Amino acid sequence: MKKSLCLLLIVILLFSIVDNASAFIWGQKFVSRGDPSFLILSRCGEPISREIIGYTLTPGQRIEKVIERWVYGPIKGWYKVLTIEGGIYW
Repeated sequence: MKKSLCLLLIVILLFSIVDNASAFIWGQKFVSRGDPSFLILSRCGEPISREIIGYTLTPGQRIEKVIERWVYGPIKGWYKVLTIEGGIYW
């Protein structure tokens, strides 16, 4: 009994770390950091809010990238805010 309870707690802890740090689940679709914006749109649909919040340059400062904020939700009362930089979820 103690072994299964300990295993359950470890699994819950791992899912909470992954979910908060780098990924989220929308319905039955999984979205993680590094995913391109077109993949997020195909999995989750249009966000309820989508705005340009700024611009940044690539490391060589040759290409300007758009920084966007996408908001999804509410999911069980919570909203998920994604930062899209140059078409990639960061």
